Amino acid sequence: MFTKLLKMRGYPGVLQWLSVLFFVPVVGFLLFGPADKDNLANLLIWLVWWPLLCVMFIVAGRIWCGVCPFSKVSDSLQRLVGLRLAVPDFLKEQGLWLILIAFLLLSWLEETAGIVDSPRQTAIMLMTILTGAVAFGLFFQGRVWCRYVCPIGGISHVYARGSLFKVRPQEAICADCTTKDCVVPDAQYAGCPMHLSPFAMDSVANCNLCGACLKRCQHGSLRVSLEAPSQDLAASSTMPPVVLWLIALLAGLISFLNGLDSGRLPLEAWVDQAAYPVLAKTLLMVVALAASWWLLNGAGRLAAGGSAARMSPTAWLALGARPLIPLLLFSHLGHVGAELWEDGGLLLAPLAEALQ
Repeated sequence: MFTKLLKMRGYPGVLQWLSVLFFVPVVGFLLFGPADKDNLANLLIWLVWWPLLCVMFIVAGRIWCGVCPFSKVSDSLQRLVGLRLAVPDFLKEQGLWLILIAFLLLSWLEETAGIVDSPRQTAIMLMTILTGAVAFGLFFQGRVWCRYVCPIGGISHVYARGSLFKVRPQEAICADCTTKDCVVPDAQYAGCPMHLSPFAMDSVANCNLCGACLKRCQHGSLRVSLEAPSQDLAASSTMPPVVLWLIALLAGLISFLNGLDSGRLPLEAWVDQAAYPVLAKTLLMVVALAASWWLLNGAGRLAAGGSAARMSPTAWLALGARPLIPLLLFSHLGHVGAELWEDGGLLLAPLAEALQ
């Protein structure tokens, strides 16, 4: 069923335009609606969209990247006036480090600059992501921003490994294929927008389920499979060193957020009473990130056992990091889900006003 959906002529275009039509008034309401945190658009972004995003990660990995409104705007402008340059080697080799920096900066701003409670700042954040997607789309072929720079793409890169539905090739069929239509461009097809070779994927970390390769494959090799996440969490799937840092960053961030929200720990009161609350929050974030990296190192060494001395640091770190991915994903969902449960009632009043 999922395979048929991705092969439909209107997919993902219809969903992309619907997301554009949804986000245009949302951004407009963020900019020109009420300036407090009870702004309906602001509540939809932080209380509804984030939990839905986590659910999408669980069900279908990076499918949000396939229907993202920012990417749709970028794709449309790229087709009209894009230079379509090749991806620079720097981005291929170091791009994930840019994601790490962008995500770390965004997380810090969310907690210290009050973006979550400010509709105007939320609008600026969304417009910044849109500007980045458009700028990269005008210069480079495909979705370079999504794969190598976007901070949301960084989260997706990690969490997609634990998804249930994944695009998989049938190795025997692909081995006999001589045309490789899924990667060979022509007048109507520019190749995988995420710069993947679908017939040789060992991980779905960068697949956004856009369906382009499934439509191009003439031999029925590519299909969407329902499977346990173990294959993409196994040692055979690639995991660059920067992904380990992303996992440690997510672990530290979620620990930091849960620590602030915990009624058993006086962290939030300590921050509120501090002479410099921003500095206090920053210190807590640094401590949480350092602790998560230290624990990841310990878990990796413990998992490697006596073989750790004969393995590269990346190899034994990955042993500790891979099992964390589904745990972090469900912890993240638990955190944003708890916020929706506690503050979801705030949606009712502005929603009633908007419908009057």
